Amino acid sequence: MLTPNSQHADYQLIDFGRGRKLERFGERLLDRPCPAADGIQQATPKSWSKATHRVVDKRWETKEVEFPNELAGAAAQNFEGEINDTTSPKHEVNRSWFFRWNDLSLSLKTSPFGHVGVFPEQVENWAWLQKLVKNRSTHSAEDAPPTALNLFAYTGGSTLALASAGFAVAHVDASKPSVQWARNNAEDSHLAHLPIRWIIDDARDFVQREARRKNRYDVIVLDPPAFGHGASGKRWELDRDLGGLILDCCSLLSDRPIAMLLTGHSPILSMEYGPLPKRVFKEVSSHFVSADSKRASLIDLKGRELDCGYIFRWFN
Repeated sequence: MLTPNSQHADYQLIDFGRGRKLERFGERLLDRPCPAADGIQQATPKSWSKATHRVVDKRWETKEVEFPNELAGAAAQNFEGEINDTTSPKHEVNRSWFFRWNDLSLSLKTSPFGHVGVFPEQVENWAWLQKLVKNRSTHSAEDAPPTALNLFAYTGGSTLALASAGFAVAHVDASKPSVQWARNNAEDSHLAHLPIRWIIDDARDFVQREARRKNRYDVIVLDPPAFGHGASGKRWELDRDLGGLILDCCSLLSDRPIAMLLTGHSPILSMEYGPLPKRVFKEVSSHFVSADSKRASLIDLKGRELDCGYIFRWFN
């Protein structure tokens, strides 16, 4: 969970409500749609007029504004002075800027439906993934690095977190622009030399081929959308397809698996498993000693919690 105190200089959740959220990414204040904020009142209505970028009817609008002093006064101590008495320059809507976390540098761009190239709530999972290799038994320098498979890998945050922690990673996404975006993020993070395979493919097709090739992975990460299309146009539906994909992924786990991570933004899938058969979770759990599940969240400057989807973790 990201609270104002745990957020870093490149991100803050300022406020949310009325189906939208107001966030600071670097020097930009973004006002964009957020279904999880439907039916909720905004805590600081005046702050919304200070947004530098706003999504209206799937289009971004931008303007030059000053950051409000009340936001700076409410900011956490580690942001003191970050947004007080500063003026945000006017930006081109499609111009890139960056979200930095530890040694990762992820390029942000405004895109349709309000996405910018990173989901800040995933920072918690990146930190967890990086700790996994430390829990692995010590091996000699001649041993091959642990392996990880990242499905629906988007712009590569989890991929780069794993690669920088010592994993050889297969990064799989059906979108060619997203895979190129991820490769650019590896370059910007000075991690392009690490063992990462960049693969444009449908997640289900790739997993089935890997099973036939008898390739195995120590860590598997999935962040599936509710709906989508594969590289060949094949339709993806979470409720219909996720259970089978997870079962197929179990066949790719190594003899000594480290972990499996499942995340997403569905409001239905929860600790009660929602539409997924319990046998799916029983099969995954048979490969691991421990498991936990929870809802992901972000905390705004008033201490309110915004639901950001689900997290399932299995680990040894």
